[in-house]
Amino acid sequence: MTQLLDLEALREELERKDRELRLVADVSAMIGRSAPLRAILDRVAALAAEMLATPYAAILLITLDGRQMTIEGAYGLTESYIRVVNHHGLHPDGIVALPSLEVCRSGSPQIWHDMVADPRLESFHAAQRLQGVRSMICVPLSGPDGLIGTLNCYHHQAGHFGPEDIQLLARTGVYAAQAIHNARLVERLSATVRRLSEMHGVVQHQNATLTRSDAIHRRLTALVLEEQGLEAIVQTLATLLGCGVQLYDAQLISLTAAPPPRPDGPPAVSLDPRLLSADAALAAPPQSIVRLRRGPLVSAPALLCPIGARGKTLGYLVVPATAAMEGELERRAIEHAATICAVELLKQRVGQEVAWRQRSTFLDDLLAGRLSDPDEIRRRARHLGYSLDGHSRVLLAHVDLRAAHSDQQLGEQHPGDLKQQLAERMARAARQLHPQAIIAPRGEHLAVLLPEPAADSEAASRLGAALVAAVAHDFPGLSASVGVSGLAAGPEQFARAYREAEEALAVLGGLGAAGAVLSHDEIGFYSLILRGSAREDLLRLSRHWLDGLADYGRRRGVDLIATLDCYLRNGCNPQRTAAALFVHPNTVKHRLRLIAQRTGADLGDTRQLLELQLALLVRRLLPASDTPAG
Repeated sequence: MTQLLDLEALREELERKDRELRLVADVSAMIGRSAPLRAILDRVAALAAEMLATPYAAILLITLDGRQMTIEGAYGLTESYIRVVNHHGLHPDGIVALPSLEVCRSGSPQIWHDMVADPRLESFHAAQRLQGVRSMICVPLSGPDGLIGTLNCYHHQAGHFGPEDIQLLARTGVYAAQAIHNARLVERLSATVRRLSEMHGVVQHQNATLTRSDAIHRRLTALVLEEQGLEAIVQTLATLLGCGVQLYDAQLISLTAAPPPRPDGPPAVSLDPRLLSADAALAAPPQSIVRLRRGPLVSAPALLCPIGARGKTLGYLVVPATAAMEGELERRAIEHAATICAVELLKQRVGQEVAWRQRSTFLDDLLAGRLSDPDEIRRRARHLGYSLDGHSRVLLAHVDLRAAHSDQQLGEQHPGDLKQQLAERMARAARQLHPQAIIAPRGEHLAVLLPEPAADSEAASRLGAALVAAVAHDFPGLSASVGVSGLAAGPEQFARAYREAEEALAVLGGLGAAGAVLSHDEIGFYSLILRGSAREDLLRLSRHWLDGLADYGRRRGVDLIATLDCYLRNGCNPQRTAAALFVHPNTVKHRLRLIAQRTGADLGDTRQLLELQLALLVRRLLPASDTPAG
């Protein structure tokens, strides 16, 4: 009989060992397959319940902050019971009621034979009734870093568990703790592998981007080294980005533009120069990219990259702000192009400064009369690409920056920088009209030596008007005045021509006639009167003679002032005046009688004719607001 009992005990022990080995094998296989930790813990709970012949089991783990315990693996327990326990364990005042916490704190296994009868678990009775459990066994789980939780088994009958179950569950707990530790190691390892894989992908992407970015930079740099110019740089960027590109100078004047390489590509964006004073985004650091919204001064949403060097803004690179332009490679291409444009603009500026110094020196010597050898003059002119054959005129353009600065029209812009920009803009306008003109700054003025085309005596006046218009358009709030000399037959007369242009400019300055063009041919000896008379006196003279004619013209629609001006320009000859006005001579004679009546002037009196000529000149030079009808 004793042998039979021993055999039965041995058989039961072998069965328990088999279950323990199966637990280890199953859990090890799950860890090897990188199964989720919850699945591993559920499997451990199921095997523990099987070994203790109980319908319920759970694994509770301490949270990272060490203040809470939650069910992370379970067998046979309902989801509602798990939610109640977990909520109870997470509640700041409820964690003390968890039976598992006592085991976790003491580190010793414990059995509750009848949980309903234990007054210490009164706050836990609602959860017990929900699952229908009466007895419970709990063993601590200890890992390499200390206690991590508990392994619990439950039964609906009281007194189900005995002392021998503690040893069995404790051995299972050792396997469970090791499984949790290993599973967490595998999870951390997998997370590390994922992060390394992601980082590898990022590094590969960055390496590819850097490789392509370097290729773009080399391609753009080669354009500068090969002296292809700004047009080639902008065209290359347009090809790379697949959109239109616009390059502006510091005053938002277009330097060059490239259309999109495909018909369906986004076109270049147009900016209005007034944007300089309307949008603070243009003051962004050089080679950075800012976004511009569409508006009255911006034709479409745009990305703008200021181009700068030597602490100064040289221009702006502008591309459409589409989704395709938001990529890292595209933004790098824009930044690279801005840097290359800065190099090219600096190179051009250095070349312009050298050429300007050469032209300025030559022009200074010519206009000051320091060159007397005709052969030397022509040799130096040919070296600069100019011809001094034929007649020429001198133009002097001036912008009063001091007055503009006192009126706060310059904003924060340095007057020296603005002066250079003004000179460059007027020089560009002059070269567009007359490539053979010699242009250079001279003191506070821009000097232009203009070879007068044959049979075109108005070329100088048109050029002066173009300089005034360029300043008014590109520099709102500023006005240029231009003095024009009489004809100079050769280099020996350039000094005299310069003085005449200077005298005409002085007359404009004395009258305050900003934005006007005055030729020395028009004023002749009047310059003595204009420069020596007070502005108010001249205005009164003009109003005395001409306000009556202006009033008649407004009421009757007949421009008597234009008729008088044409009559005086044509030597007081009615027939030539009629031909110039495309009217009958009798019409001219009738208008002259009206002029005499309205002004009280004797058109045969030379003195009065001179006063009328002076009045007409003053009226033309002064702004319309200064010559109202009296």
